[in-house]
Amino acid sequence: MKNTFCQALSRIGPFLRTKRNLLPMYAGSGAGSFWPVTVYLSVNSSCNLRCRMCDVGLRAEESQFYRHLKTGDELSLDRLKSLIDEVASFKPIIAVISTEPLLYGGIIELASYVSSRGLRFHLTTNGFLLPDFADEIARAGVETLWVSIDGDEDTHDSIRGVKGSFRKAMEGIERTAAASPRINILVNYTISHFNYSRLVPFAEGISRTGVKNVIFSHLNYVTEEMAAAHNKRFQDVGRATAMSVTGADPRDVDPDALFSQIEEVRRRWPGLALFAPELGTAGEVRDFYQRPEKIVAKTRCPIPWTVAQVIANGNVIPITRCFDVVLGNIYKQSFAEIWRGEKMRTFRRALKKQGLFPVCTRCCGSF
Repeated sequence: MKNTFCQALSRIGPFLRTKRNLLPMYAGSGAGSFWPVTVYLSVNSSCNLRCRMCDVGLRAEESQFYRHLKTGDELSLDRLKSLIDEVASFKPIIAVISTEPLLYGGIIELASYVSSRGLRFHLTTNGFLLPDFADEIARAGVETLWVSIDGDEDTHDSIRGVKGSFRKAMEGIERTAAASPRINILVNYTISHFNYSRLVPFAEGISRTGVKNVIFSHLNYVTEEMAAAHNKRFQDVGRATAMSVTGADPRDVDPDALFSQIEEVRRRWPGLALFAPELGTAGEVRDFYQRPEKIVAKTRCPIPWTVAQVIANGNVIPITRCFDVVLGNIYKQSFAEIWRGEKMRTFRRALKKQGLFPVCTRCCGSF
């Protein structure tokens, strides 16, 4: 599933700007007393859609994004519960993302357990199975539900590679909203050359539903040139590969047409639509898609100071779109040992020294 981490990260942006969380970046690279705001879990390696802009859907096996998500494993429910016990004291958001969490047999039990420990549980899904889970999600105490939809019916189904996926997602949203009006339901729309001209009609349709916000996520990508530049200088920190360009070339986006869509969406639905990142001019949109070496937002990445991600084989990594860095494994270490461990400290020092690596400029961690 494309951009699931990024859509969730956009939600915690205000937290990342607080003194509590940014202070460690400038105070030093040691562990200190800070803990992550959010713990992301990739509970399995399975997906039921074949998205045309996703390395998983396209089976781009050389991509680091594919390798992080398609490990062939799934996380043990017992280990997940003990992990929740370990982190409960500092009350992070528990966010289950990619690949498709509703294919994980223990997802409802996990949500219920997280809620029972007084923690906030967020779930991201492509929505295909959502109609069958709506009532259970409501009873399990899910606080926020993210559904990935990439256009109107024809556009979405074409991108996702499965006919009927749009209707399933919309039906799931309706059923979930009816089952529990308290659940925050949000939608993520990943912008690519398949749908950059369809933002306005999509926003018009979604504005008539119970969805509270739509995050229009600009394509996160790493080109072959970006990966080569990184590996030439920083392979000792972690090797990089091209990501998210196998089926969606960012250069195929018409920046002027996209910016026109963005301006109209902002004007007509200011309370509904958010963009990640916020690009204020047609020139900035052009730079984003055609000059990937140019930094468009932050000059530093807050990720290893503010969030942690556990993938399906138990490895803790910075995020799925990052280069090849494994910071620990929850089957071999406690969460505290990983978060405060030497591998994490070394990675923080490298990132603090460099600011952003060549492959970081189009990652949502830098937005």
